[in-house]
Amino acid sequence: MTNINLCLNGCCVEIATRGRQLTKLSKYNASGSMAGYLFQCRLALLKSLKLIRRNPDAIISVEKFDDIAFENADYADCLIQAKHHVQPKSLGDKSVDLWKTLLIWMEGAQHGIFELSKTTYVLITTASCPPNSAMERLREGASKTDIDAAYDLLSTAAESSKSDVTSDARTAFLKMTPDEAKLLLSRITVIDQHPNLTVSGVSTPRCC
Repeated sequence: MTNINLCLNGCCVEIATRGRQLTKLSKYNASGSMAGYLFQCRLALLKSLKLIRRNPDAIISVEKFDDIAFENADYADCLIQAKHHVQPKSLGDKSVDLWKTLLIWMEGAQHGIFELSKTTYVLITTASCPPNSAMERLREGASKTDIDAAYDLLSTAAESSKSDVTSDARTAFLKMTPDEAKLLLSRITVIDQHPNLTVSGVSTPRCC
């Protein structure tokens, strides 16, 4: 375990990080993308500065349970996937970002790292959800009708896509029962069109 200090406008917080050798999900870390990692750290710092006002003992980790995680007694109860792109990008039903994110969360639940029914999952991305897409349905305030529609859209995409890159994720999703898949989707909030690192003075979205 390594602790790093992040500071913003004179305020500093300590954030716990874990090296890739200590996590089962390490193959998904952001070491290959400095911009992506800086995006994660900025989100973690901004969330930390807000969270410590309510809970001074709160722990926020980076690259431990997920890109960013809020911990309680070493158990992650809120996981954030942060996807950064400098150029405009779409988060459609066959998007690589979408399926990579779902695979991380599905495998984490399968390995017992976190529990579906007790965990909040947040995808924060600079990409945009197309109209009538599954991820558009999972924006904040999603209804049961939205969850059902997202499940149908993702099931169709999982069956029709031929992408080798998303094959493992699509297979894992189709292996879930409808109830399991809908439970996962009901715990997800998608925050799209988040400004990228080229935009300054941006506040963190409300989540977790």
